[in-house]
Amino acid sequence: MLFKRGLKRHLFSGIFTVLVISMLILSGPAGAVNAVLTTSNVNIENDILVPFQLDVEIDDPTNFYPLSNTVLTFNSGSNSYSCTIDSSNVVSGCDFLSVVSSSISGFQDLGFGYGYGYGYGYGYGTGGIGSGGISYYMIVNVASLPEEFIGTTVDVDVVVNGASSSETINDAGSFEVSGVTDSLLVANLKAGLLFSVIGGSNANENNINGNLNLISINADGIMITWSSSDAATINPFNGIVKRPGSDSTNKAVTWNCF
Repeated sequence: MLFKRGLKRHLFSGIFTVLVISMLILSGPAGAVNAVLTTSNVNIENDILVPFQLDVEIDDPTNFYPLSNTVLTFNSGSNSYSCTIDSSNVVSGCDFLSVVSSSISGFQDLGFGYGYGYGYGYGYGTGGIGSGGISYYMIVNVASLPEEFIGTTVDVDVVVNGASSSETINDAGSFEVSGVTDSLLVANLKAGLLFSVIGGSNANENNINGNLNLISINADGIMITWSSSDAATINPFNGIVKRPGSDSTNKAVTWNCF
């Protein structure tokens, strides 16, 4: 009976050890990769350079480190721009994003031999390099941002590509672009200078017989100066129209704003 109990006890221990070793072999060391993008809102009237940051944490860098490249895709409506950061931190594909610097921590050479023993000399060993992190410090050049971004929320999709083509990680962020550019102000000014606004009581720009409403400032605060090809007929300062006499023919007058 004592021999049988001892045999059962050793047999159970052996089975338990095999189970533990199998679990360790199947699961392997825990690995995780995480990316976090930090963005800032942009005001194109006040900002010049706006900081962005991307932090990548790699617990098991076996097939991931060193990184191959990182792609940031900026989306606003139907407009999309992709910026690729290569292994030397050079950005291609867009002209508004650049990497100022990057920092690397960890990724120490582990060597071989760490593992877990369970009394029978079995264990799970590994080598290579340990966990680490990479931080990219970037700036957005506001003057180079696409005008389509203005007045919108821009979504940013991040894809970090590891050393192995099958190893990738994704993250996303967004930022708002507010303010207006000079070119947009001019475009708004042109769009607002309709004859229905400046024509006064006149119904047709080809048949002027009343004074014009030559506005000197628009809703955006843009000053407007008018010129006339015949200042005696249409005064460019106040829009007063002096009609030709009954014995005169019609006059063609061109007026411009700048």
